[in-house]
Parts: sequence; structure tokens; C-alpha cells
Amino acid sequence: MLSLESPSELLYAVVDDLQHPITAAIAGLAPGWHDLPARGGLDFVRGNLVPRTQLRPLAPDVAGPDNDLGDLLDLYVQRAIGRSDALMYAFGERWGPETARDKIFGFKPGFLAFQSQAWHTDDSTGHAIEGAPPGPAPTDDPSVRILAAMVNPNGGSPERETVLLLNASPQAIDLNGWRLADRNQQACAVPAVKLNPGAALTVVLRENVQLGNKGGSITLLDKAGLKVSGVAYTADQAKREGWTVTF
Repeated sequence: MLSLESPSELLYAVVDDLQHPITAAIAGLAPGWHDLPARGGLDFVRGNLVPRTQLRPLAPDVAGPDNDLGDLLDLYVQRAIGRSDALMYAFGERWGPETARDKIFGFKPGFLAFQSQAWHTDDSTGHAIEGAPPGPAPTDDPSVRILAAMVNPNGGSPERETVLLLNASPQAIDLNGWRLADRNQQACAVPAVKLNPGAALTVVLRENVQLGNKGGSITLLDKAGLKVSGVAYTADQAKREGWTVTF
């Protein structure tokens, strides 16, 4: 549970009531291994599963109770064992062959192999973007954030879907070259304006950007193509026509 590369601590978040399209996608799966489609993997950054500000570092092994990764996993495993209706989903890639037993759980082969990851990666290759800054600190709030979206407007196609942005910082932000992207990485330009502190901007989505009514995600990218803010919404949130989804 300890990466061979630095930093080796795992970033984690516990979400007791996760509202995300991924929960609907896996609900009907039978027990056992399932290959994911090409764009169906679990991407914490592009999928906007958990805000970066909710992630915290966790040591792999510390003396004492309830203070490391093993203790946290054991807490939720024991809670699941105590419920007859509990289901556990694990996302990852198979590797091997491997003969050693897992150091924590004892079964064979082992399955935990964390390595340091990059916050900003190329959409095509998945490799880290050269020269990109490290990910934001856990306490850093995004300067411009996505407040709301009109996902399912009244009327038929073509729909006039919109996204509401807010400059939460104390400085004006130049949005020239910024883009909004959907769950399929289709993107459209944000108006090239300077957004004043505390000001909001409604962006009409154009080109091939689509906010599906069965759940999706919205990501705000700066002119360098780096993620600034991201949100996700479920089918239940999108089903009411004409209602604005707030984040």
C-alpha cells in the first residue's frame, strides 16, 4: 500500500452518499470481473468524482487505531460484512502473474499497487503533461467555479444548454482561451472576457458539447488546457425539464 515513488501517501475521500453517473452505470452489473469500455474507466479528474478540496493524504501504516489506510479499509469492510445487502466495487487493471500473498489481507495474489499519479494528463495518451504545474493543494479553492447548469431545457432539439460560472477570487480573471468540456471531452470556447471578482457569467454551450439527460460531467479548462473546476450530475438531477442543476 506504499508507492515506490514519492510522494507515496494515498489521497482519499470518504463520501457517504455519492451522487454521480457512475453509480447508475454499475448498478446492474452481476458479480465478477467486467471489462470497461474505452471511455468507461474511473477517472477521478475528468469524471469529477470528488472535488480536489475533499481529498486528504493518508499514511499507509501508523501505530495505533483508526489512523492509516489499513484501518480505514477495515472499517468499511467490516461494516459491509455486517450487512446482507452490501456490494463492493473495485476499479483497476489486472496484472500478473503474481505469486506473493497480499501483505495486509493475506490472499493470493495481492492487489494493491499504488504509484504516484499526475493531476494534469494528456487526453489521448494519458501521460502527464510536460511542464504542467502540480495539482492544487487540498485547501485551494478554484478561482473560477461552475455554479449551475441548464442541462435539460424546455422544448425539443436543438436545446439551449447553459453553464453558469462564478469568479470566486479577489482578482479579475481573463477567460480568453478557456473552454468547457462535457463527459466525452468535447469542448467549446468560453467568451473571451475578463470576469471581475464576484461576477458570474452564463455560457451557452455550442459546437459538439452536449449535457446528456442520463447524467454527465462538466469541466472548465484554462487556456493551457488544465482543469480549473469540474462537476458531475446524475440522471435524477437532469430529468426535470427546465430546471437548473446547482452544484
